[in-house]
Amino acid sequence: NSVFDNVFPYYKHKLSLAKLHHSAKQAVTACEQEDLDLALKYMREIEVDKMYVPKSTKRQLLKVTEAPQLIKTGIDVIDKNGGWRRGNIVQITGDSGTMKTTCSLWICIKILLTNPEATVLYFEKEMPAEDVYNKITSHFIQMPLEDMDGMIKNGTGDVLSNMIEEKFNSPTISSLLDRLHVVANDEFNNGKDVVAIVRAFKPTVWVLDYLTALSDDEPGESSYDNMVFMMNGLKDITNRTKSIGIILSQLKSGWVNNKLIPIPNKSDIEWGFKANQYSAYLYTTFMPTLYTDLMPSNYFFLLPLKIRYGKHFTISLLSKPEFNDFKEPPTEIRDNMINQLKQFTKRKFI
Repeated sequence: NSVFDNVFPYYKHKLSLAKLHHSAKQAVTACEQEDLDLALKYMREIEVDKMYVPKSTKRQLLKVTEAPQLIKTGIDVIDKNGGWRRGNIVQITGDSGTMKTTCSLWICIKILLTNPEATVLYFEKEMPAEDVYNKITSHFIQMPLEDMDGMIKNGTGDVLSNMIEEKFNSPTISSLLDRLHVVANDEFNNGKDVVAIVRAFKPTVWVLDYLTALSDDEPGESSYDNMVFMMNGLKDITNRTKSIGIILSQLKSGWVNNKLIPIPNKSDIEWGFKANQYSAYLYTTFMPTLYTDLMPSNYFFLLPLKIRYGKHFTISLLSKPEFNDFKEPPTEIRDNMINQLKQFTKRKFI
């Protein structure tokens, strides 16, 4: 009996897997034959509780010596440190109007240019998808949005269309745009929708703009519980698909009022408790021009508040807001930017 008791669970588990495999194959076949009723019948059989499969500790420990799966971003400071580890969440926080959306789009474009096989899903909850497309267009044709609108209003829209078509016909940009997908705000409502779409599409990178714009509240459930549930789901699907998740978040209203130096910390982020816990990389935007006239107005920084892997590096950029664009400065200018930032913030580790 003792032998049977030890062996039976193993074969019972194997039988369960065989049944699942059979039902899954039948469901796929029914879908291909467009037999919805039969497909749903077999899909219901697949809805079973998650089964636990014991893992060999030895095998798991040996994986420690394997090189981590990294993705190059095309941003020199990050890539010198190896890049971002796949299966992790990157959080970018900051005040409204500090170019978080523009910066995240720029990062996506850099990743797509650097990785020809990469794909991006951009979940936009804050603004209409058309505004995102306009930002992308402005970036590539290097024309301010106001000028684009002016050409349309004064009857030269056909000239603008030709400019856009010529630029987008470039093989590099055409391929990039084929791999960049914007999910409009009416195409998803909550974290469950994001998880489902990421699970189905399996992008290299997904972006959520922005975290607290989602509504996961159910009757009788607290916003806290729903935020925890949503972050659990987002972290899980990021790890399962080995993607990079970029989440944009807001700072609390009035966070800067009691600070001598206008740089936020983790506690200043809206609902930051769970997002911070699950973020492997956490940056805050910093635009000196909002607080001082002592630095050029185009200086832009992503300051590291948390880096789980590797060293803490400030990402220094020269912003071109009129073109929805950024540029990495040469080493000499970057060093000068960092020195000015240190003097202003009194933070030696930057």
